[in-house]
Amino acid sequence: MNPITLYLASGESLFTGGLLLIVAALLSFRKTSKWGLRFLNLLAWIALAMIVMASAPFHWAIYGGLAILFLAWFVAANARRLHRSSAHKTFAALLISLLLFMGITELRFRPTPVLAHANHRALYVVGDSISSGIVSGYPPWPEVFQNTYGIHVVNLSQPGIGAAEAVAPARKIPDDDALVLIEIGGNDLLSGESTEDFRKDLLQLMTALWRPQRTLVMMELPLLPHRMGYGQVQRDLAEKYHVTLIPKRHFIHVLGGADATSDGLHLSEAGTKRMAEFVHEIVGPALVATPQSNPH
Repeated sequence: MNPITLYLASGESLFTGGLLLIVAALLSFRKTSKWGLRFLNLLAWIALAMIVMASAPFHWAIYGGLAILFLAWFVAANARRLHRSSAHKTFAALLISLLLFMGITELRFRPTPVLAHANHRALYVVGDSISSGIVSGYPPWPEVFQNTYGIHVVNLSQPGIGAAEAVAPARKIPDDDALVLIEIGGNDLLSGESTEDFRKDLLQLMTALWRPQRTLVMMELPLLPHRMGYGQVQRDLAEKYHVTLIPKRHFIHVLGGADATSDGLHLSEAGTKRMAEFVHEIVGPALVATPQSNPH
């Protein structure tokens, strides 16, 4: 997959774009040549595009405010009679403040989660074709995980399913003291399901999965700007049901590895091994090996 696409999908461009736009706002107070101003304007628009394409799931009001402040600052910075005026300074200060707020807020969701040490004896995976696998000839990553780390894994994933279809297998989990990894939503996203319907379906799934003794972990979805609502839904329900979110940059890092996919999205044999490794780094402390699942 294209490295630029992966970089944008990881969400990291929010911070790079925000920093570049702050620099552009500060440099806009300097006197510069016509070509210097054109370069500064280009830098500002590229930075704004990077922020939007990162698809951080802020409320639409935040993006609306960003658009208004950006345009107000841009006009003031380019209008000769407004350049370095009080309006220019005010719009620049407000724009920088909003960018800092967005960056600091999003940083809360970027660190690699650390699960509390527990003694769960089974990992249940509720997912789609990323976890069920679609290519014959090598096992999906949950099977690689079990064979490598000696931890019992029950893979309930099915190709092509969304959050609504995942409810039925989720209700069949017999163990109230288990760790459940939720890797779902990609098919909802690709099918164009509305944010409201996705919220309803994911809420049903969470209700089916939640138990006081369980540890729930969910993988964040890589998003497009017009589907940022999916990320808001995931974060809202994760907070409500005490679900640990795995930042999307981890999955994107797996996809970005050499020969990681068979078709740009589904995992190859090398990709399944990397996926198993990264999942173990996160959920390993909450799981214990069982004799029947010892690695070969």
